[in-house]
Amino acid sequence: MKFTDINAALNWMNQESNPIQREGIEKIYYAMNYLGNPQKGLKVIQVTGTNGKGSTTAFLKNLFAGAGLKVGTFTSPHIEKFNERISYAGHDISDADLLRLMPLIYDLNEHMAQTQYGRLVFFEIYTCLLFLYFHEKQPDVCLIEVGIGGLNDCTNVVDAQYAVITTVALDHVDKLGDTVEAVAYQKAGIIKRGAQVFIGQLPASSVAVVEAKVEEEGAKLYQYGHEFGALPMTLSLENGSKFTYWNDLGMEKEEFRLSMLGQHQMHNAAIALMVFQHWMYDQGIELHKEKMAQDLLTTHWQGRMEKISDQPLIFIDGAHNEAGLEALKQVVETYLIDRQVTILFAGLNRKNQSAHLQILDLFPASQIYIAPFDHHESYSQAEWQNLVNEDPNPNLHVIGDWAEFIDQFEGENNQVLLVTGSLYFISQVRQYILHGLRN
Repeated sequence: MKFTDINAALNWMNQESNPIQREGIEKIYYAMNYLGNPQKGLKVIQVTGTNGKGSTTAFLKNLFAGAGLKVGTFTSPHIEKFNERISYAGHDISDADLLRLMPLIYDLNEHMAQTQYGRLVFFEIYTCLLFLYFHEKQPDVCLIEVGIGGLNDCTNVVDAQYAVITTVALDHVDKLGDTVEAVAYQKAGIIKRGAQVFIGQLPASSVAVVEAKVEEEGAKLYQYGHEFGALPMTLSLENGSKFTYWNDLGMEKEEFRLSMLGQHQMHNAAIALMVFQHWMYDQGIELHKEKMAQDLLTTHWQGRMEKISDQPLIFIDGAHNEAGLEALKQVVETYLIDRQVTILFAGLNRKNQSAHLQILDLFPASQIYIAPFDHHESYSQAEWQNLVNEDPNPNLHVIGDWAEFIDQFEGENNQVLLVTGSLYFISQVRQYILHGLRN
């Protein structure tokens, strides 16, 4: 089938369904084989983590591009447009390329429907698109972000010789397990035979799980706080974050500065630097510290403590799980402590929103407003009210219309509005404010 309209193609992809629950990735290997195994031969750095994988990928993308390499990236979810998920050489995949490749995926899915596996669904489909596109482009380096977990994720059909695990915490417990050890086991599933493995600051019990997998695969482990790390220096809203980066590569300690706010971003940047340096050394490419410093400073990531308005001052951040909210709380305590902070939050009903409210209660915020938003899994106004009725915080309020609330927020006298929660919510807020929809 040939699609002539990108929206029709994306609608088809979104509507593909399968009553057969996929277990493992044999189905994806079968699909890859049908397509001629386009994933083979790619130079891949695979990135997973409960939080931080998007920011770490963004830092890596800028570092490699700054060194003159053609970089392919695969990330999720998108903030404004589907094309953001797949990029090459600094450009999102074009509608024309999507329309050109989609008939191959359509034919694949008609074939899959006749197999024991059944049809591919959304994430599986666009993973196939990714590999077809990168097979054509042959990037110098492919930065492939895992969707959920690692072991059973669609992206795990690649033979990535660089595996990155940024953080491990509880999230997607229905798929990954309800202990950090179980989550670590799933994420360590991306570690391949003889790979170089880079991990962030993980719980000790999670490190033990990763170490066992590293030993099993004959891999090499580089751990934050052991082989490399970051020491905070100065932190301010106006000047960003300055830190000292160190590693065991025989280099002197180096100072770097980030525009992205938060000590967790220094952590992510240190991971990216360690991965980048090892990759470049392995490829025999010279490093230039001044260029690296500039590339880190100019790295931005949509929806992660992103300033989208100056008057009034508004930030958005997709803190959609407990670990993300804890990191955001630290940002507020560090960078916004002299501001009067108002929080606007929305989330999905498949998340533990009661736990999220308990963390929000501890934020140094003057008022916290909770709202439903346009998503089929959004908490409703009534559901939020039931939770808030059980919360003793007098500054916690439920509202019905988040857009009207933003329109009425004036941001006077050192006030700042921090919009957070589901990335789907953040996407809607971002488009509402930046694309002229706000009054």
